[in-house]
Amino acid sequence: MMYLSPPPLESLVVITSNPLYQALPAEVTQHQQATTSLMLSTPTKQEPATPLQSADDDQTASDDAAQRRIDSAVEGDWLIYVHIIETNELRAMDPDGSCDPVCALTVTMGSRKLRKTTRIVKKDRNAIFDEHFRFEFRECKMPDIEMSNIIVSVIDADVSVGGHGVGDLIGIFQCDMLESVYSREHHELYRQYVSIENQYSENEEESGCQGFVKLSITVCGPNEKPRIHNIEKDLERERKALAEGNVSLFTGLGAIKSLRFLTIKIGSIESLIMRANSIYVKAEVGNQEIATNPISTYPNPVTANQVMSRYAIVNQVLHLAIQSPSLINNVRLSIWEKRSSITGTSNDKLIANCQMLKISRIKREPDKYNNVPLSFYGAPVALYSKSKNNSAKKRMNSFNQLASTYRGVIECTFTECEANGRRQKNYVEVVDSPQKAPEINAAFTFHINARVLLASSLPTKVSSTFVVRVSCGRFFAETLEGRCDEYGNIASWFEEGIKAFTVETKDDNCPDVIVSLITANNLPACFLRLKASELLAASMEHPTWINMKEDNAINALSDKVFPGSLLLQIGIRRPSALPSSTNIHFIDYETNKQLERRKFCVKLRLLQGCDLPIADQKTGALDAYIAVTMGGTTLETTVCNDTRNPQWFEELSFQDVELPCDPKLRPEVVLKIWDRDVGFVLESDDFVGRFSLRLDGSDSDLAWHKLYFQEHGDIKRGKVFCSVSVESVGGVQGVRKIEVPGKSRTVEVLALGARQLRPASRISMRKPFVEVKVGGGLSQKTRKSTRPDVLNPNFGDRLVFRDVFFPDDWRLAPFLAVSVSDIGTGTMSLKKHVRSAGGGERGEGGSAEEEEEEILKQERQMQKLSKKGNRLEEATEQEYLRGRVRLTKGFKPRPVFNIVTIYRGKKNENTLGERGTLEKYHSEEAGRFNCFIRIINDDDGSGGNNQRAAKKEVVEKLISSLSKPQRFHVRIYLLDAWALVAKDSNGSSDPFLRARVGNGPWVHTATHYKTLKPEFFERLDLTLKVPGAAQLQIEVMDYDKLGSNDLIGRSTIELDYRLFSPVWQRFGTLKPLEVRQLHAERTTQAQGFLKMWVDIIPLGEEEKLYPLIDITPTPEEEFETRVIIWSVDGIRAGDAFTNQSDLFVKCKIGSSKWQSTDTHFLAKRGKGSFNYRLKFPLTLKDRGRPLTEGGGVLKLQCWDADLFTSSDCLCESSIDISDALSGAWALKDSGHTYQLFGGEGRQLVEAERRRRGRQRDSERRAKEGEGVARKNDAPSERDSLLGRRRQSSSLFGAVPSSAEEREGGGASGSAQKTTPKGRKTKMKKKKKKSKVKPTFLGEMRKHLGLTKPENSQWLDFTSTNRKTGETIKEGRILLSVEVLPKSMTTRRPCGEGREEPNQFPYCPQPDGRVDFRKMVNPIYAIKQLMGDAIGPGCYCTLVIILLLICGVLLGPAIQIFMGVVNALPTTIAHGVMLTVLSSIFLCLCYCYCCVCKKDSHEDEEIIDDDCIV
Repeated sequence: MMYLSPPPLESLVVITSNPLYQALPAEVTQHQQATTSLMLSTPTKQEPATPLQSADDDQTASDDAAQRRIDSAVEGDWLIYVHIIETNELRAMDPDGSCDPVCALTVTMGSRKLRKTTRIVKKDRNAIFDEHFRFEFRECKMPDIEMSNIIVSVIDADVSVGGHGVGDLIGIFQCDMLESVYSREHHELYRQYVSIENQYSENEEESGCQGFVKLSITVCGPNEKPRIHNIEKDLERERKALAEGNVSLFTGLGAIKSLRFLTIKIGSIESLIMRANSIYVKAEVGNQEIATNPISTYPNPVTANQVMSRYAIVNQVLHLAIQSPSLINNVRLSIWEKRSSITGTSNDKLIANCQMLKISRIKREPDKYNNVPLSFYGAPVALYSKSKNNSAKKRMNSFNQLASTYRGVIECTFTECEANGRRQKNYVEVVDSPQKAPEINAAFTFHINARVLLASSLPTKVSSTFVVRVSCGRFFAETLEGRCDEYGNIASWFEEGIKAFTVETKDDNCPDVIVSLITANNLPACFLRLKASELLAASMEHPTWINMKEDNAINALSDKVFPGSLLLQIGIRRPSALPSSTNIHFIDYETNKQLERRKFCVKLRLLQGCDLPIADQKTGALDAYIAVTMGGTTLETTVCNDTRNPQWFEELSFQDVELPCDPKLRPEVVLKIWDRDVGFVLESDDFVGRFSLRLDGSDSDLAWHKLYFQEHGDIKRGKVFCSVSVESVGGVQGVRKIEVPGKSRTVEVLALGARQLRPASRISMRKPFVEVKVGGGLSQKTRKSTRPDVLNPNFGDRLVFRDVFFPDDWRLAPFLAVSVSDIGTGTMSLKKHVRSAGGGERGEGGSAEEEEEEILKQERQMQKLSKKGNRLEEATEQEYLRGRVRLTKGFKPRPVFNIVTIYRGKKNENTLGERGTLEKYHSEEAGRFNCFIRIINDDDGSGGNNQRAAKKEVVEKLISSLSKPQRFHVRIYLLDAWALVAKDSNGSSDPFLRARVGNGPWVHTATHYKTLKPEFFERLDLTLKVPGAAQLQIEVMDYDKLGSNDLIGRSTIELDYRLFSPVWQRFGTLKPLEVRQLHAERTTQAQGFLKMWVDIIPLGEEEKLYPLIDITPTPEEEFETRVIIWSVDGIRAGDAFTNQSDLFVKCKIGSSKWQSTDTHFLAKRGKGSFNYRLKFPLTLKDRGRPLTEGGGVLKLQCWDADLFTSSDCLCESSIDISDALSGAWALKDSGHTYQLFGGEGRQLVEAERRRRGRQRDSERRAKEGEGVARKNDAPSERDSLLGRRRQSSSLFGAVPSSAEEREGGGASGSAQKTTPKGRKTKMKKKKKKSKVKPTFLGEMRKHLGLTKPENSQWLDFTSTNRKTGETIKEGRILLSVEVLPKSMTTRRPCGEGREEPNQFPYCPQPDGRVDFRKMVNPIYAIKQLMGDAIGPGCYCTLVIILLLICGVLLGPAIQIFMGVVNALPTTIAHGVMLTVLSSIFLCLCYCYCCVCKKDSHEDEEIIDDDCIV
């Protein structure tokens, strides 16, 4: 017997009064939730917990929705996708003002870590990476998931070691995976800027925000897949926001962060149950950690009911520097023993951990974290120094919620405060360090009263006697030894089980109560943790049955042994809660009074089982029966052979069962399911699982009960439909059949065939047949068949089963059991085919077509919205994709016939890793059986609907196909794949693709690629025969030169489902474009994605219905991008002394080499003139996509040239030219170039208009017969390319090609003058087109470069103050970008820089440059070399020197002149001297003003937006 299984999890109530911990279900195990809630008699409604809100992002989901996502996290395989897009505004690490960034990614899942790195980008603070990474973790447990985090480190790579950058750290971004990412909508951070901080530097400049990283993070739990985005639309949206100025790095996760400190003051450590003389406490936040100084411990006095413990006075404060806001919210405290090895290295050992704390709660409720006790828990103390079960011990010591033993308590104070001028440095502050710790006196006392009455289903094979220990902190109480009865079921204590003790604490918080089951060798084999806060809040009125849990660190029980149940009652009271006249025995009972018991009749109604675990490897089923033992009596049901869905319909009646009169004190009865093994003498029946029924009346109604081994959830499948009742004594003990109300019907099964059979041995597979059985009646066999082949036989037999009993309760509908010879078995419930009393059909399938139609309707609507108004996308879209529906997931139509999956058993490799599966076998699919099922009522002869295919024409079509097989041509159009799993050691794969139908030959793609994002663009042709093997298998393989190829992932498509699907037929000839997931064995996560579509064509009608579609991408073509740097303005000075710069501009596109302009030496006031052309060759793929990553980004940097030292990067910027590349691709055959700043829509519309105009003109001329006469009137192709007025195709601006045109402004190109009338008419047309008549002066200014060129634009150089978030404008640059095919470069030739041929457009010589020929003039040289800042001072110095020289050389003449002046009268002498000095002064001023005016005039000729020099 076993007692009181826990209720469903959703009905549990968890009361948490301790303010330290957030009430997340993930922080306690399911078993703890179930058992602790049963102790409460007055449950309190749990308030919904508030999820982590660590950053001011744009999340629209509510807190409740985020919390629900966190709660939905389950154990299993987890997959994390990380997309590193780019870096922005990184701190310059090199002397030249740049850095060589590389991103290192680390994903931690519990104790497991995976690391990957990006490539190194040289000399670029705004690097483009665009690299995807995937991190897969298998069999993750809940504690691992809670402690998972993601770290992105940006490093300035000084050297490359093994392809990985090694250098100085720039900054780190880190976040909690569960609370920061998984709690968001779609479980992702999508294309967001996050700030990076250097948390290790104490320098104020190097701490705080060090730049930004644009990334995407997607977290997928078991059986979840990532959201598929339309990246082209997202990029278009981002470019539009950038153009409107709506993009800021300091929004969302890139918000301005401030330095703050998390202060942890540790006062004392009490009740440390560990013989450790020297310890320390470690605090961890993300990847930061800080530890106290070594602490000496002292023994506590030991009393009768206390465990030997130690204590210490710490008085140390841990100051941990953090950035706020942050996506790291968890704080962990752990206790370590200080050890040193013989070699002197650290060999510290983990003692215990406390439950994780939340920084957000510390900040929000600081008063609740003042002098709070933190209880620490770990593995049993007896195992501390032993090497046994190191893995289980380590997990217990690392994860507080798994621990079984109390280890101690620490008194702490947590505060989160501002830095207040402190540097970013973690440090330890010693408040007081006494020589010897004084003894600690308790200030609070808790009274604990435990009443242990009975125990049931104890593991008697481990020990014959047991002791129940109830402990709280270092205080405990134990019962006497208890022994099970003669049947090994019940152990009783009654009066001996009444124990009371007190717990002394220093504050008003009580540790958890731990109930342990001690074996004869003094080992705690089983335990149960009860939260003291819940026991304090609940009133204890009755004893309760609770299930124990095995201590995995002790590991005393085998995997399938139940730990046992206890009937106990525990209460905790504070002294203030007790009346003065009441002693500590506050539970209301009489000491010498036992439980009142009498005899009852227990009746178990066992109807049927569903999806039971496999016990027979060959058949994939089991011979199931249920055995129940009560008292000394064991009853068994009949055996249901070769089925995983047995139907017993039996009642087991036990008479004279002694039970408590109080229903709440009655135990539960345990029912065990066994697999009957017959044939071998020494072979015993196999244990399959157990389930429990409560005898308190709660399980009196029929319901499904799940199987388990030790605790609920350790078996993933299997349930039994049953109930139990307790009645007065009467009746006959034994097993009898249950009469269930219902009626007999006729079941008709049309056996179509078996598909994709996978026999265990080819030798035994000769002529397969299928044996079908409905309910408990006789079975029928189909004929043996090997047509069309032995693995896909067709039958076409009609099997009729009469008098099949169908209960009125649709949940008890019979099963269709199928057995395929020597392969396996399968079952299917017929409840979906049973009509209810009202005539409706039970089960799903009635609205399947409506659901599929609704999904397709939404997909079409999304595509219409995404294409609305996007001319460039329409112009570059492939012809074969126009009008084709795009599905973000594979199209899965519901089959029109019934499918029974055939299974057989496969032995599990690990039968219990760490909380792994306990099942001996897992089901392996061995094939499918296709059939039609029709249920006929015998009373009226009416037939029910056949799931989704009730139409007679569909049935007739399938029946006729059996006698007249039809062949189809299957065309698979494969486009591309992405996010593939790396199979090679270098982190990549060599993928190729293969496909086959059924067991036919494989058809491979032509080549294999060396990338994780291959572009196939191939068509595979296969043949399909219906009926026959119709499963299309598509596999992506990794090519290996040595050894066999590795499977990356596969996707299967049931072609016959599609062939008979009405929804599939409605697509017509444009079948949908699908994105299919690739899967592999042993994991539930996607191994990649494949974009494709499938056509199924009747053989011989290919050209008529589905003409061949050429999806071969347009061959790669060579293009040329011409970037003209006209001028820069507002650039900060590179030389602070002269306030001047030697400016030059560097450019590159994607990963191409940097190209530079010439240098504007001695540029003043940040203005530089270049008029310099740079040409970049590009190779574009289909639709104008660059070959290299980031190839659509133009990088611009403005540098200050230094002759003797390295040049300095003054500012930089980037611009996305992807639209220009796509536009040039769209115009490559029209003879036009694409200007980046020419207006996308205007250029496309103008090109289309010109093309149609030429077509209409040619048609009109051909019709009128004037083709020859008008030929000379039309401009030549060269005239069109040169921008002549009649057929001007240059959207950039016309440049004269001859000397005459250059002198006249380059705006001629008219036709020949025939008559004045004709010329007059032509001039009118030209005047009508041009609103402003061009003047000779305007054309000259345009030719000389004195106006802003056409199709050019100013681009700002901006930076962001990483401390304040302020956007700083560092200058601007005027540039033009033109993209043209390589074939047009010969027709539009131009030279590099300003070299000949200088055209398309003409680049004039830059003005404002230094004329080195005038440097012989000292005044000019001083002005240019010294600049405006110190030039006047140099002039004054030069004048003084000249005056001194003149005074020395002209001294005698001056003396003679002064003698003459002295001879004159005084008045006249004064006048002469004043006139001479004034003349000299005025001459000097005039010369100075002339020089300054000339230079100022030269600099001011650079005008704002409309003129340049």
